[in-house]
Amino acid sequence: MFAGTKPGWAKGLRREQRMAGCKPVTVLGRDVHGNPFALNTFTVEISASGARLKGLPAVAKDTAVLLECSQERAPYRVVWVGEAGTPQEGYIGLECADPHQAIFGIQSPAGTFHDEYKRVEAELHRSEDRYKRLFEHSLGLICTHDLQGVAFGESGSSACARL
Repeated sequence: MFAGTKPGWAKGLRREQRMAGCKPVTVLGRDVHGNPFALNTFTVEISASGARLKGLPAVAKDTAVLLECSQERAPYRVVWVGEAGTPQEGYIGLECADPHQAIFGIQSPAGTFHDEYKRVEAELHRSEDRYKRLFEHSLGLICTHDLQGVAFGESGSSACARL
């Protein structure tokens, strides 16, 4: 690579398309001070050989970390760190050190992750619907009042709500 040129991933050119994916991961590594850390977080975007994460301690570029996802482990390398004051602040980009390990279940851009993502999304909607039905069809009552028993709210309006 010539001096002053950026690698393809830095220019927004990728070998693989990333897709939005919120997968729970455990990250094991060392921060910029050399202190070990083990942190549970979620991916923001994933591909077959990489990921973008947010919420890790300060790590340096080219740092090796170990990612665990769904009982699988793979070594990754930090390829970029979002700089302070930019929209990427707090994010890091990872690339799998072993290109044959695909811990996110993606073999191709239209791989199995899409199916799992749809399954998780459907499960979330079912859970939301169940909570909504519980709230809307409950026979319970919620009233807010102070220690003297006076209901909160404007005078003349009820501070009680049916569950």
